[in-house]
Amino acid sequence: MIRFNQSHRNKRLALHYPSIHPDLKKYPGLMIQMLKFHKTLLDQGCWECQILCFPRYLCLLWVVRLDLYCLNISNGVCKETEYVEQMPMDITALKNGPPNFGAIVTGLDIVNVSDNDVQALEVAIDRYAVLIFPDQNVTDEQQYAFSSKFGTMEKATGDINQNSDRRLAMDINDISNLDKSGAILARNDRARLFGLGNMLWHSDSSFKTIPAKYSLLSARVIPDFGGNTEFADMRAAWSELDTEMQSECMDLVCVHSQLYSRGALGFEDFTEEEKLKWAPVKQPLVRQHPSTKLHSLFLSSHIGTIEGWPVPEARLLIRDLTEHATKPEFVFSHQWKRRDLVLWDNRVTMHRARRYDHTQKRDLRRTTVAGDARLLSA
Repeated sequence: MIRFNQSHRNKRLALHYPSIHPDLKKYPGLMIQMLKFHKTLLDQGCWECQILCFPRYLCLLWVVRLDLYCLNISNGVCKETEYVEQMPMDITALKNGPPNFGAIVTGLDIVNVSDNDVQALEVAIDRYAVLIFPDQNVTDEQQYAFSSKFGTMEKATGDINQNSDRRLAMDINDISNLDKSGAILARNDRARLFGLGNMLWHSDSSFKTIPAKYSLLSARVIPDFGGNTEFADMRAAWSELDTEMQSECMDLVCVHSQLYSRGALGFEDFTEEEKLKWAPVKQPLVRQHPSTKLHSLFLSSHIGTIEGWPVPEARLLIRDLTEHATKPEFVFSHQWKRRDLVLWDNRVTMHRARRYDHTQKRDLRRTTVAGDARLLSA
C-alpha cells in the first residue's frame, strides 16, 4: 500500500490532464479508459491519486501494459496490486508499401492479450487493413484462441480435404503442400492442384453466404525461396476509379464460387457433393466498411459472372477491375519468416500467394473470423 505525502492533498489537479506520450495516441480505447479512471479519482476525492497516481498512470502506460499494472482505490488510498515491466505494444506502418496499408506489431505476445490489446488492434486493422506479428511461436489452439477474440469463427469448409483426409482440425484451414502424414504432395495431387487457386487474387470465403471478416495466417514451415503473400488495398483501388466507373459498379451484384476460381485454372475435378457445397452465392461488387464507412471494391477470383450481364462481358469487367486494383501502387508483398503471423481484413483487401519450389515444404495455417451478416438480403 502506498500513501502519498500529505502536502499534495490540497494541490488537487494542478497538472490537470498531463501531456500524453505520443505512443499512447495509438490506443484511443485505452486513453478513454484512463480518462474514466481519472473521473473516478475525482469522484472519490483521492487528491494524492489525482496529483501523483493519474499522471504516473498516463506516463507509465506506454511502457507497462494496462492489464499488468493495476491501481485499486480504497478510502482515498492507492493500492498497487501488481507491477510487471514489459516492452510496449508498438504498431508501425510499413515503409515499403502504399500509405496506411500494412503495419508491423511488436511488443505483443498473442498468447497473452488483454481486452485493451484487442481493442487497440481493431483500431489498427481498421486503419492499416493488414497487421504483421513477427516471431509468434504458437500452437493451433493458441492461434485459434487469439483469433476468436475478434468474433465468431469459421470452420475450414473451403478446404478440399475433409474428414478423415485432413491433417488438421476443422478449426484450421490447411494452407500447405502436405498430406495428412506430413509428406509433400505429389505435383499432380488433387489437393495440391486445388490449392493452386490460392495464387489467384481473392478474398477469403467470398464464396460463402456470409464472407469472412478477418484471416490470420501463421507460418510454421517456409521454403527457402518464394511463397510470398501479396496484399492489395481495395479501398485505394475504389477511390482511384473515375466517377463514371464508380457509378457503374455501385449497384452491381457478382456471383462467387470456388468452382469458378479453380475452373479458371482448368481444375474441374469436383465431386457432386463439392459442387453442391460450393454452389454460387451473390455478393455486391462494392461494399462499405461498417466502422470506417469507406467504400471498397469486393473483388475475388471466385467471381464467375455479374447478375444480369452476359458472362463474357461480366468477366471482362471483373478482369479490368482486378488489373486496376492490383497495380503496384495498391500492393505490398510480405516475405514470410518462420513464426510470422499475419492478420488481414478481407472486407477491404485481396491477397494471393506466389510461386515457390513445390518440392520444399510450405506449411501455413489459417484461422478465419466470420463476417457479421450476409451482405445482400435473401
